Amino acid sequence: MIDLHFHSTCSDGQKSNREIIKEAQEKWLQFLACTDHDYINTDFTRLALNSWISSVEGVEISWVDDVIDKHLHLTCYAKFFHWRIINILEDSRGMKQKKLELQIELLNSHWFKISRLEFFIYFGTKKIKIDNLNSWHIATYIFRFPENLALIKKMTWEKITTWAFIRRFLKREWDFWHIWSVTLPEYEPNIAQLWELARENNAILSVAHPNFKLTVNQFKTRIESYMNAWINAIEINAKAKPEWVKLILEYRQRYNFLLTFWSDCHFKVFKEDVHWTLWELNPLVDSELLQKSFNEFKQKLGV
Repeated sequence: MIDLHFHSTCSDGQKSNREIIKEAQEKWLQFLACTDHDYINTDFTRLALNSWISSVEGVEISWVDDVIDKHLHLTCYAKFFHWRIINILEDSRGMKQKKLELQIELLNSHWFKISRLEFFIYFGTKKIKIDNLNSWHIATYIFRFPENLALIKKMTWEKITTWAFIRRFLKREWDFWHIWSVTLPEYEPNIAQLWELARENNAILSVAHPNFKLTVNQFKTRIESYMNAWINAIEINAKAKPEWVKLILEYRQRYNFLLTFWSDCHFKVFKEDVHWTLWELNPLVDSELLQKSFNEFKQKLGV
């Protein structure tokens, strides 16, 4: 029993390293890799190994595909990460926090009810670290207050969803971004940097939950470029629908990439959260495919 994609309180998960290890022991899991966002949780790896659970170092990296101007995630695994990737991730987290604070300041100066201090306190009660907050958290906070909803309706002449607010006000995708969105020079690593990092760490780089981050057409048009740039695995997400599972397996025949699966568990307890439980697999993944893929995973990393 294995899980190689989940999050602790070191990023946006709700359980500490020790709590996760305890749950893993109760479920008799044998191999774990913690993939906190843009943070290599070496303490988890050490604790797992000391608890007689096999483990490697892991991280979920935020990166940008310049060609399609899309911010994506990669789960990355190595027997041991070298110092350069740690520095790149630290810089990325720092810039992300700077952008968040500037975005809150801009919205507040233009009549939205959002206080920097109260915003951080609110998400602090959910055990989410500051450097893992993003535009989704800003939007959900904005939507908590009737006066903000009234202001949005006055400006748009319609009642819009949280996701529509993000696209139209906070991202470069629609009509209000040039007024309300903070833009900084690109700070997340691109595909060229990731190629270098993967090569020097002999790493597995897996496109995380492509069913959430890409359209089918984007996947089809970009996958060859990903394979040419040392991205050597694709994740079949626990909630991927049959058409996505079929698509990934079809392209695997063509490009012979590794497969990863796993839960993407955040151990969340709040009603608006959508992530699931440790060791949850997509029901379309059979045990034979799982074992074969895991053997290839271990062989690649030499564990």
